[in-house]
Amino acid sequence: MIVALVALFIAADGPAFAVHQINGRLLKNRSVSGTKLKPRSVPVNRLKPGAVVPDARKVGGLALPQLVNGGSSFHGGCDPDDSDATVAPCRTLAIGQPAKSNVLVIATGEWFGTDEARGTCSLDTGTTLRTDRPVFVRLGQSEPVHTSEATGSIFSLTYVFDDVPAGTATFSLFCTQDTTADIRFANAKLTAVRLTG
Repeated sequence: MIVALVALFIAADGPAFAVHQINGRLLKNRSVSGTKLKPRSVPVNRLKPGAVVPDARKVGGLALPQLVNGGSSFHGGCDPDDSDATVAPCRTLAIGQPAKSNVLVIATGEWFGTDEARGTCSLDTGTTLRTDRPVFVRLGQSEPVHTSEATGSIFSLTYVFDDVPAGTATFSLFCTQDTTADIRFANAKLTAVRLTG
């Protein structure tokens, strides 16, 4: 029985003894794997050259401000006519593209009109309306409900333009009047954000 008790005390005290006797100075170099190390326990000057990215503030050669590049254009409006030969943008926004990337563009605004006013708003690159516009919304009313800016209705468009080339990228919100009844667009906002590098 005494032998069993002595063995129990030795077994129970052994790990505690080892904790107090083993420290980092006694370990052989490279004897502990990286997965066993506590995060941030090794100072940078103890790491092998090239183990850390030279400038971790850059991704793909682009600095943080270039990665989240974007812009906004606020409070525009337009009053298109169904007889307009060319359609001018209601809002235009240009952002600097340091590299080819996808760009998220969001447009919001209000519309109002007389009688059975109908119109279309679309997003596109550049400042000229194309017939093959990538995204659009048709707006309108069958009765004169939204007759002033105070009683207007809101609209929103969201689109991701893929592979926008490097350089200055221009995005536009175009709105047209599709009937002879007058439709107007107010408080148009346009926002563009670079998504990828």
